[in-house]
Amino acid sequence: MNENVVPSYGLLKILVTIWKRKRTDSETIKEETFFARTVVEIERKSFIWDIHYFSLDKNPSFILCFPSNIVMKLNLLFEENCKLDDDKIRVRITSSDQNLKSFTFQCELFEAPGNELVCGRQEFWPDDLQEGGMFTSPYARQELMENKMKYLPNGVLSLKCDCVIAMGIGYNKIESVNSGFSPLIRHPYSVNERKPDAEENELDTSSDLKDDLKTLYRKSALSDMKILTATETFLAHTQVLAARSPVFRAIFSTNMKERTKECADIPDLDSNTV
Repeated sequence: MNENVVPSYGLLKILVTIWKRKRTDSETIKEETFFARTVVEIERKSFIWDIHYFSLDKNPSFILCFPSNIVMKLNLLFEENCKLDDDKIRVRITSSDQNLKSFTFQCELFEAPGNELVCGRQEFWPDDLQEGGMFTSPYARQELMENKMKYLPNGVLSLKCDCVIAMGIGYNKIESVNSGFSPLIRHPYSVNERKPDAEENELDTSSDLKDDLKTLYRKSALSDMKILTATETFLAHTQVLAARSPVFRAIFSTNMKERTKECADIPDLDSNTV
């Protein structure tokens, strides 16, 4: 999965809708909410890799050890070492540990004023690491050599490396099933268990707000706007629409006909999207 769709704090929420292929008109749709949690065991390590005598045709290496005793070897390669046409700076990463599920490597290059230049981020799988996964930076060796004062102060190339390993599923369980209503006690715990921390409370509050908005929509309480699609009409709330969409915000902030008639006709909008 593309990491751009995953929030920075590492939590991914997935909403799944399941329905029967055939249903009689008299059959009532039963709504249930399943709350499941999957936790992946990871370890992170960040370090500064100072490469001395960068101008010489050497093959510097770095041994990386994680708390779980997983060991990885990093080799800095030049054109002569990796037998490629360009002279991009490359890092070969190898590991034969069987407990390793994935490895993410991110690198930044320090320049003289103290700025950090992003070299990229790449994810490797166990098969890649056994053969020697190759990370390629966007910077060429000759480019750095021609700007030694900027990139090689005192002849040293400094790389800031951020590494994350995944070792499998640490926790995977359906924690609750709710039928048609929000539970009064979301995460019960005994006196011997720890209380939820601030981040968990924040997530619970977000879930409460989502449930309240769903209830507000289902009961059509205080609705002040109609949304007309090609097949259906939906009762809505201008405040909620304005908060969720800049297009609706512009409509309701002016004297457009949708606001005066309290009705927005959008035939191109799919009913399932609404």
